[in-house]
Amino acid sequence: MIRVVLDTNVLISAALKGGLPQAVVRYVTQAPDCEWVASPSILREYREVLARPKFHLTPGEILTWHTLLERVTTLVVPDQTIPWKRDPKDARFLECALAASADYLVSGDQDLHAAHSQIATQILSPQAFHQQVVQKQ
Repeated sequence: MIRVVLDTNVLISAALKGGLPQAVVRYVTQAPDCEWVASPSILREYREVLARPKFHLTPGEILTWHTLLERVTTLVVPDQTIPWKRDPKDARFLECALAASADYLVSGDQDLHAAHSQIATQILSPQAFHQQVVQKQ
């Protein structure tokens, strides 16, 4: 089983732009050997960001994403904190990846990519994940 943590920027890009981020989300939600893992704080962030007025998502679109999140994510509760001074809000993704023993953390955030020495999880951009995982299937 491949365990994957998705950064909020991947989810939002999938919701707004489609394309490669949407292909990554589709793979993570539909591949039988893949599991999307998230912590309670990540799920809260997903929901809060999806509801931001600046993204102009309709209530129906937001509900669709909320339903998908409830249906497909596996909840993990981190038991360790990782200090991440570059962007303390990103620590939740590192902590979740660590707690889940995730294989991949997919993010478009370059600051988060610098955390590769903090966890054993591979930190990949959506494009790199698509090339290394999705296209290999």
